[in-house]
Amino acid sequence: MNVGFDGHWAVFNHTSRGNLSRSVISAIATYKPKNKYIIYGSVASENRHLTPLLANPSVMMRQPKHGYFKTLWRWGDGFGKDLQRHHVRIYHGLCGVLPFFKGKSRAHMVVSITDLDARYNAKELGFWKSLKEKMALSHSIKMAERIVVPSEWAKNLLHELYNVDFDRIDIVPPCVDKGFSTPVHDEARQSLAAHYGLPKRFVLLMGPLKKSKNLLDMVKAIRRLKDKELCIVMVGKSTNYYRHSIRPYVNEYNLHDRVIHVKHLHSADLPNIYQQATAVLCPTQNELYSLSMLEAMSCGIPVMVNPDSMMATEAGDAVMVTTGSTPEAWAAAIDALVASPEQQQIFAERGRNYVAKFTPEATAEALQACYDKIED
Repeated sequence: MNVGFDGHWAVFNHTSRGNLSRSVISAIATYKPKNKYIIYGSVASENRHLTPLLANPSVMMRQPKHGYFKTLWRWGDGFGKDLQRHHVRIYHGLCGVLPFFKGKSRAHMVVSITDLDARYNAKELGFWKSLKEKMALSHSIKMAERIVVPSEWAKNLLHELYNVDFDRIDIVPPCVDKGFSTPVHDEARQSLAAHYGLPKRFVLLMGPLKKSKNLLDMVKAIRRLKDKELCIVMVGKSTNYYRHSIRPYVNEYNLHDRVIHVKHLHSADLPNIYQQATAVLCPTQNELYSLSMLEAMSCGIPVMVNPDSMMATEAGDAVMVTTGSTPEAWAAAIDALVASPEQQQIFAERGRNYVAKFTPEATAEALQACYDKIED
């Protein structure tokens, strides 16, 4: 069976979105190698993120040959000719997007919904981009025979917001690379810390640096800490929100030494920076799942979340839940955790136990089970 994947995130995205797409393809290609997996992207060139993936003999990459514009290959009817020519039985839109037309192709359509930014962060995206993403999401939900979500919480939310029948939705849990649980040597830690100017003690917040991440509240919480030596490190490319909201606040209260911004971090260095953190903050409330939460847990680092978030619902006592979403509540929770090595150890152990089930094998089995429900 030939399975096609929308490779836009897998090829171009170096954040958790791209990591999630690549990990899904890698998992099923490794544990279900009888299938052939084709990654479609507007550029067919290999990069450092794709090299391990394309080393698998079951995986290949193809550039769509049909369509008026290379960057708009999803929107025309030409892409269906590629699917037909490559004998693709199942096409999986990992980016939450399916082609608007599939022409004469008989490929069955599956779509992964990993975020609802177009609905919850419309103002931040801008009117036109938000409108385009809302239309694409609505179209993809209608077109898909199966819809893949990362959690029970996401399944219930999709049913509530879009009236999708539960029996069309499959839960395929994300997976965490085993490398995150491997201890990083002291020399590597010191080298990374020196390269990025990391402080000795810090809490970590992974990008993207958007308003929906409640970043400003986290910086305000750092200013309110009793522990004045604890810093915050934010990893993610600079955004207008960061430049126009975070930096002015940092300048006003002279927090330059306590708020560190790491713009670009290679995915291979993620275990390194996680393992140097005292805790990982996940303050967003609208994510369908947090890959950074799972990665931190795999590294044995405590995770802190908002009380109304998916993470609090799904992870339960494996995460430290704040009493509220205000800076004061976060400051109190961080101070309490930092002051108690015992609590840090408890949450680290609970996190390891929780994340142990998020393996590539489990992802591959769940995704294959989803594909098996599709009948010709």
